[in-house]
Formats: sequence, C-alpha cells, structure tokens
Amino acid sequence: MPLRNIGKYVFIIFLSTLFLLVNFPLKAQDQDIEGTGAHAPSEEEYQPKPASFTRALIGMSLSLTVGTIGYYANSNNKKDQIFGNSIINEYKHAFSLSKIKFDDNYFDMNSPTHPLSGSLYYLCARTSGFNIWQSYLFAFAGSAFWECISEVKEVISINDMIFTTQGGIAIGESVFQLVAFYAGNAKSQNFFNDLISDQVDIAKYKYTNGTGQNSSIWHNIYGFAGILYELDDMAGGKFGIDAEFFGIRDLKLRGASSGFHFNAPYTKIVMSAAFSKKLQEAFLYSEIAIMGYSKQRITQSGGYSAFLSLNIAFDYDNRNFADFHDKTSAIHWLGPVADISLTKGGFTFRLRNSIFYDFAMVTPIALTKYYEAGYTQDDLIQKGAIVQASAGYYYAQGFAFTSLASIGIYSFELGGEFKFNRYYSFNGDGITSREPKRHENLIMRDTRISYKVFVQYMTESRVAFRLGATYSVLEGKVSEYSRTLNALRTEFLSAYCI
Repeated sequence: MPLRNIGKYVFIIFLSTLFLLVNFPLKAQDQDIEGTGAHAPSEEEYQPKPASFTRALIGMSLSLTVGTIGYYANSNNKKDQIFGNSIINEYKHAFSLSKIKFDDNYFDMNSPTHPLSGSLYYLCARTSGFNIWQSYLFAFAGSAFWECISEVKEVISINDMIFTTQGGIAIGESVFQLVAFYAGNAKSQNFFNDLISDQVDIAKYKYTNGTGQNSSIWHNIYGFAGILYELDDMAGGKFGIDAEFFGIRDLKLRGASSGFHFNAPYTKIVMSAAFSKKLQEAFLYSEIAIMGYSKQRITQSGGYSAFLSLNIAFDYDNRNFADFHDKTSAIHWLGPVADISLTKGGFTFRLRNSIFYDFAMVTPIALTKYYEAGYTQDDLIQKGAIVQASAGYYYAQGFAFTSLASIGIYSFELGGEFKFNRYYSFNGDGITSREPKRHENLIMRDTRISYKVFVQYMTESRVAFRLGATYSVLEGKVSEYSRTLNALRTEFLSAYCI
C-alpha cells in the first residue's frame, strides 16, 4: 500500500505536534534550582484535578460512533463478516468463546490503525483527568466494544485486542506527555494551551534542563529533517520528531535522591518518514515506563544518575531493502530497562539497555526462496499459514534487545545503537478466521539486526547537526529455505532541540 495510506494516521499525529511546537515556541521558566535553569514546581502545583467521567465517555462514544459508521460504509469489510445474516444470529455469536480468534486483515489495518485507535480511546480518558491505569481501562473497553458490538459479524480478534490496548497506552501516553509539555511551556496563552490546561496538571510538565552543557536528558525533543543515502542508489529525504521525557521530579538535577516512581515516569515517541522515487517509508515507536526506581547523586562538578524501570512499547517499521519491502510491527510487553548517566564537567556518558518479550506481525524475508522452490500459496494454506497466504505476514512471538551508548564532550556527541529482534511464527492452526484445523504449522523465523553510529554537534542556539550510518542485517527462514539481506545507509540531519 502506498505511503499516503500507510502513514496517514502517523502523520496526523506528527503534523499536529509539529504545528504546536513550531507555531507556539516554548521557553524555560524563570525559577532556577541552584543555577541549573531548572524549574522547581511547588507541592501545590501537583494537586490533582478531579477527573471527568462524562467528558471521557462522550469523547470515546463519538470516536466509536464515527468509526462504526465508517466501517459499515466501507464495502471492503464485508469479506470479514462471516457470522449470521440476522441480528439474532449475529448477537448470538457476539460473546461466544468460539468467536475469539486471530484475524487475517491486511497488515496496516491491524497496525498501525488499531494501536492509533486505542491511543484515541486512551487519550479521551487521560485528557479528562484519569491516570494511566484508568485510561488503559478505557482503551480496553473501547477495543472490546469495537470487537464485540461494532464488528459483531466478525471474529473477536485476539491480535486487535492486544494491539489496540497495549499499543494504545504506549502511543497515547507518549502523545499526552508531548502535548502536555507544550501546554506547560508555551510562550503565550492560546486555544490549545487553554484546552489542555482545563484538565491536565501542566505544572509538572514545565521545562527543566539537565546538568551540563550536553545533558538535555530530562526533556529531549528534536524536530529533524535531512537527507539519506543507501548503496543501492536509494537517496531521499527524511523528517520526523524524536521526544523523550523523564517525568520524575528532580531527576538529572543536582542533589542526591532515590525512590520508586509510578504513573509513567518515562515516555518516548519517535515518528519519521523517508521518501524518494524508490523510497517510501514510515516509522513509529513509542515507549512508556509503567513503574521505575531512580537513584542519583549529582554535584556541581558531576555525578551519576541511574533509572531502572519496567516498560511497554509499540514499534511499527515500514522500510524498503533492495528487492524486499519489510514490514514489522510489535508490541513490546513489560520488559526491564536500565538507564545510567554519568557527568563530569563538560563530559557526559549515557548507557541504556532494554529487553522485551514481543508479540509481532512480520513479513518473512525468505518467502521468495520458498516460492522459488516450487511451492505456492495453496501450500501455505495446507500447512496452516493462512494469514501468510492471504495477507502476506505471519503472527510471531520473540524478543527485542536494544543497547544505546553515547559520549558527550561539550558541544559534541558521539554515540552508537545496537538492536536485535528475533521472531518465531505461530500460525494459530485452527484459531484464525476462516481457517479449518489442519494440524500443521509452517515454521517461519526472522531476525532483524542493526548497528548504528552517529556524531552530532549542538550549537548554542540548540540547532544540531548529525551525521549517522546504519548497517542492517535481515535474516529469515521459511521451512528449510533461508535468505539474508544486508544494507548500509547514511544520513545527514539537521535538528532543533527544544
């Protein structure tokens, strides 16, 4: 599917946040802590505002109503409506356990559409004063209503419930933090600021600098654009936004502290697109910490800061590699993350490691080898891989490991990132829509590895210039047939860091 369809939901969020951040510039608050430029809100500013259940319910009801009307207006959805022709028969199946299955909808319908829908349900509650767990229940309720009532003629999709609820909290909270940060730091009052301020305790999102010239770890928001080049003659443009928040009071500031933290003490969201004649790509990554423990000791000359947390993340990656169009989307289940920072004068060092268990949708790289050996789509169906045969991907479990390290010396930063993703197929023999029990399971396995290095220079006006290179390795196996692809990509980006 063309990028204009694949990424339209991603770009709605991206363009909205970009408009807010560019059209209404942010500024640091006036009150400092020990000369760091950090704002120290008083305890009174953290008093919660009462949640509005009515407002949240109205917002979610409108979202579901509009979505339901659009669903039945689209004739393409009729092929998935496999239950009953009468209202009685339809609702007889509505809550039947036999209806709980995986579906075989096309890739981008399952992700990113469902996670973004979940984020909308989540934000209806979150912007009405509810905490992350209460808002998560709204996302779950919205997803359950959609699967059981709006799509009453379809299966109750296991994969949709996972992606809508888990992806919804990851994307929703990241967007919430970004917009609330804007509302707390806009130079002047405006419609958006007032709208958000009515329900959100924006005092806790006021701008806070880290310690040292290079340390902008507390609130780190980049809007970037530039060019990229791949050896296979794929050159084009790239733009996006990269935002990271530590929502822990006084973390990264001078002093000694330790303690447990709840209610999303860390969030991250990255949205980007790349384009050229051959290149059409979209990327969305969001991550939140459910809970965490921090310990630090920072003086005027330097110190350390450590943050350990349990996180949930959503990852959607749509890229071109030579003759292979790679699509993966994963829910990173609750996983441990360790983030350690060291400072000494103008020197900074950061190391961040994470590991997650994944539920994913994957396009198999080795499928072409399987077909070249003489097998067909009918063979896939006979071996239990009906989703692969009809929609071009398989459901998988696996794990994701990421390690990020960076060294800053005054205005320069040198860093590297290693990512390893391994996926193992499960075809859900007999538990996907329209699939009979075949007692077969075609084994598919895919690995995605990337090595990235970059060097960055930050000017006094917070404009950054980054040169980076990424080497990617894609390995896959379908039955006994395997394939490997390698790609080297360089990019030059300019960015503005808020």
